[in-house]
Amino acid sequence: MSFNDLLRERKLSVSALSRISGVSAALISDISRGQVSLFEASGQDLFNISQALDLTIEQLLQCERLLRPRFENFRKDCKKRLKLLKDHDFITDVISSKDIEFYISHKWYPEAFYLLAMLDLVCTRNNVMLYPDYRELRTMHLSETLYPDEVIALADSVNSDRPLFQVRQNALPEFLRYNIVEVSIED
Repeated sequence: MSFNDLLRERKLSVSALSRISGVSAALISDISRGQVSLFEASGQDLFNISQALDLTIEQLLQCERLLRPRFENFRKDCKKRLKLLKDHDFITDVISSKDIEFYISHKWYPEAFYLLAMLDLVCTRNNVMLYPDYRELRTMHLSETLYPDEVIALADSVNSDRPLFQVRQNALPEFLRYNIVEVSIED
């Protein structure tokens, strides 16, 4: 999503964002027209704009470098994040980073649901109450089943849906709730 898409989504004009953030309309206009990069703005201006848009500075900077990773890479990164942080710090990190909200705002639903499923699984296995802010999101799911690439490749190589069926039967229920097939969150 570009900076202009972000403004449109939030129904903000350049002058409205300037008023809310305290950043000059000239700078915001230059960013909006691509004459100034977000990376060239001062730290204070980035902070003020990100606060006004209810984003982290990192999320704001994604407007210029927003490249969606392949889902398989995202899956692996989530598993590495869990392994590195361990369960309780993972829970805190996912909630405080607002990554799920970020993915939803960018319509990256597989990533949002995958991370939410992982969060719910880690909470459940540690007897931690599920984060209530995601209650409504938990009533939704992907319209099509998402399988790991290696399972799809296997099904294609044997010219059969049997591997898909087998892996689905062993899938973690926290992921199946969102129509995502995942058998392990351990790397």
